[in-house]
Amino acid sequence: TGAAKAVLGSHSVNGVSALHGQVSRKLWSGVWPGLPVDEVPIRSVTNGVHTGTWMSLDVSPDGRQVVFVVRQGVLERRTVSVGAASGSDVEVTAGVAAGDEVVPMTVMRRRIAEHMIASRRTSAHVHSVFEVDFSRVSKLREAKKAEYQAAGAKLTYLPFVVQAVVAGLRAVPVVNASIDGDTIVYHKDINIGIAVALDWGLIVPVVKQADEKSLLGLSRAMQDLAGRARSKQLKPDEVQGGTFTITNPGVYGALFGTPIINQPQVAILDIGVVEKRVIVVDDAIAIRPMAYLSLGYDHRLVDGAVADQFMSVVKQQIETFDPSEL
Repeated sequence: TGAAKAVLGSHSVNGVSALHGQVSRKLWSGVWPGLPVDEVPIRSVTNGVHTGTWMSLDVSPDGRQVVFVVRQGVLERRTVSVGAASGSDVEVTAGVAAGDEVVPMTVMRRRIAEHMIASRRTSAHVHSVFEVDFSRVSKLREAKKAEYQAAGAKLTYLPFVVQAVVAGLRAVPVVNASIDGDTIVYHKDINIGIAVALDWGLIVPVVKQADEKSLLGLSRAMQDLAGRARSKQLKPDEVQGGTFTITNPGVYGALFGTPIINQPQVAILDIGVVEKRVIVVDDAIAIRPMAYLSLGYDHRLVDGAVADQFMSVVKQQIETFDPSEL
């Protein structure tokens, strides 16, 4: 490291120059004590693979560099090739320490990674969070759970939410649309994708024509798709054609999330855990089963007011669920 040579960045970003001394002395000295830091280079990388402020030193004869990325005062160590460091496209790879296990990504993991990165690059992601009272749904669920079980279906909160989403998509059809170049495709069918977590990744089977199914039909369809997803028995067309997606991390206790849109759709709903909370009802303290619902939407097509209109319908449908729908 004594022969390390500074590789100057082409430019700095707002506020970075002022942090030069603080970053170099407080962070850099903790990594390589005694290394001269008077001219530690800092620059911004915005190539889509990694965005941040970085400093690099040419430290190896085999064409590798050690790069220290500083984000909000936290230093991370990475490595890049010398050739890439001088250009705008910098490929950042994680450093491997002794004892680390290195395994290749599975095909599914690579596809998930590619799909998520592509979605973040494509859509202007915005999220709105609504708190919803599940009191009515909870009572109806308890009353009908045994009946549904006898009919071969497990009655969870999810089919209630799906029916509420169907009502929202009917009322605000742009949320059920997609963007194709410079055109907008308003889908006639309402096909709801349900994210299913697997031991080896994630898959989103699709309930086709969800608006034509009863609550019992939705329960059976989702149970069947989830079961066959976990046993690797889904057909290709059962994971295609979705127009809206629902993800349910609440089953693991998450309050809410900010999910990434499932392309080419323009919205995705996240369901948080349903749990009892203290709220105010008619100026009185009450304990109710509550949950946060978070809508991720593409601001290229869906404006905030429109997204909130959709969520208002979903909220109202859940809080005033019609027993005749059971």
